[in-house]
Amino acid sequence: MLTCFPTPYPDELLYSVFARYHIRSGNTSPKVTQQELFSCRTKSAVIDMPCGINSLLSNMPSYFDYKPELIIINHTLFPYYTAFLSTARTEEFIAAMKSDFGGDIHAKLGIMASPISTPKFLRFCPDCNKEDINNYGENYWHRLHQLPGVIFCPNHITLLQNSKVSTYRYNKHEYIASDKTNCIIGIQNSDINSSDIQKHIDFALEIEWLFNNYKLLKDKEDFQSKYVEALKTKGLATPKGRVYQKDFIKSFVQYYGTSFLLSIQSNVDYDFADNWLSNIVRKHRKAFHPIRHLLIIRYLYGSLKNFPSNSLNYRPFGQGPWPCLNAAAKHYLKEIINEVNITQCSDTKLPVGTFDCSCGFIYSRRGPDSNKEDSYHIGRIKSFGLEWENELRRVIDENLSLREIARKLNVDPKTVKKCAIKLNIGVWGIQQHAAEKLDIKMNYQSIRIKEELNKKWHCNEKKRQATSRIDWNSRDKSTLRKVKNVVYEIYYSEERPERITISLIGKKIGSLTLLERHLDKMPLSKDYIRRVSESVYEYQKRRIRWAVQFYENSGEELRRWKVLKLAGIKSKDNHKFNDLFDEIFSMEKLSL
Repeated sequence: MLTCFPTPYPDELLYSVFARYHIRSGNTSPKVTQQELFSCRTKSAVIDMPCGINSLLSNMPSYFDYKPELIIINHTLFPYYTAFLSTARTEEFIAAMKSDFGGDIHAKLGIMASPISTPKFLRFCPDCNKEDINNYGENYWHRLHQLPGVIFCPNHITLLQNSKVSTYRYNKHEYIASDKTNCIIGIQNSDINSSDIQKHIDFALEIEWLFNNYKLLKDKEDFQSKYVEALKTKGLATPKGRVYQKDFIKSFVQYYGTSFLLSIQSNVDYDFADNWLSNIVRKHRKAFHPIRHLLIIRYLYGSLKNFPSNSLNYRPFGQGPWPCLNAAAKHYLKEIINEVNITQCSDTKLPVGTFDCSCGFIYSRRGPDSNKEDSYHIGRIKSFGLEWENELRRVIDENLSLREIARKLNVDPKTVKKCAIKLNIGVWGIQQHAAEKLDIKMNYQSIRIKEELNKKWHCNEKKRQATSRIDWNSRDKSTLRKVKNVVYEIYYSEERPERITISLIGKKIGSLTLLERHLDKMPLSKDYIRRVSESVYEYQKRRIRWAVQFYENSGEELRRWKVLKLAGIKSKDNHKFNDLFDEIFSMEKLSL
């Protein structure tokens, strides 16, 4: 029975509590301490995500009244590593930490294989240590100071310092308490750019908010869909959810800056299609490090505090119904249109809404709407409908002026003339129709003459360019830009994959002869094409991943034979992809 177990301090690591117990118990052997804490002498002293919590509580007196969930949430790094996991997965890790057999926690969380490394030493804030001595008479290890991505203490805005206690110790059973012998204040060598200091401070404050509001964040699931919905509002994804990856990556890197992303091990490779940023806005088939969730949430929403709890539904034109803007209809300006078809402007990437009324009047406008008045604005009329056309005939028969007709039908005079020509009604329609026929006849010959002159001019121009000296350095750079764009389109195409070869690239950029005959004169293009060109095996693997994505998007059950069939892999080559399918199906289980 533990009789001198210390009361945990605010934000204290459970590891630190065990270290203080070891000192108070007077034990000289770490294994004796392990035996007293967990009834097991071989347990490892885990810093971040320890297990065996139930065994620990069974050795405490009943008056301690500790709840295992509260210990896990308040005194381990559990909230940090599980904040962005599903509720079901989170419960699995709570159960593992309660049990005595949680040795695979780090592997399942992806910590061991993560490209983001954990700190090599336990860290401390000099100002926190001074306060701890004044308040409690001793130092302790704070959770926030040990997190990847936290470089400044969020309480004192002080640069954290490394202690002498390595997180990769020789004696894996030993708990080492924080004290003045291992927390020596000195000058820390930091590679942080001065321009990134505030970004690091803000990032540390975000993580502190996560710890203090863990329960609130856990109620906000379905992260990937919320990322895509926010990208739609920024014009970085289509209304159907296809992300403009190239523009997205460019905007994201500009928002943070390369140096900051490098400092927290989350830089993005422009030339590599399979980067973490592109994957985090696709269906989550594997867990992502919390740093990367925090980065994209701050980019899209400004802060974790602003992250929505409910599922988003992209509504650039607000909530319907919307008004019919057919001035010839009895229901003019009444809100009777219940659906809007949202597409995207190819030039501006802004949403375009098309509103189709039962009277046949169809109009569209570019969004998003900023206020209620915008819903009464017409950008373009796609169809007037029979009711409007009949009203046009009626008002023309009344011999009203052109401007008065236009005012009654809420269009401009040119539109009245255009529709009159189409319907062959009214004096403007008949006269204009005859005039246009005459203009076509009179101008036909002059157009033919201009075409002949243009042909001769183009021939002379081509001859002149052929004889001029070629700037291969400039051509290399321009060709490289075209090649990168084409490779990017091939990688992100939702159609059946094409094998990336010099021949395919040349055909798609319209310069196959140039690449086949003069690639040696363009070293930048040559090197890039060499790096991205695929072997047959690499191409087959990409086809398999495409097939997997196809079935996931369609909601069908993932089966190996179906994937191989869709990917066009022959049965004799099936065995070559065992490792790939092991990875695919293990990630599938992990995401459930």
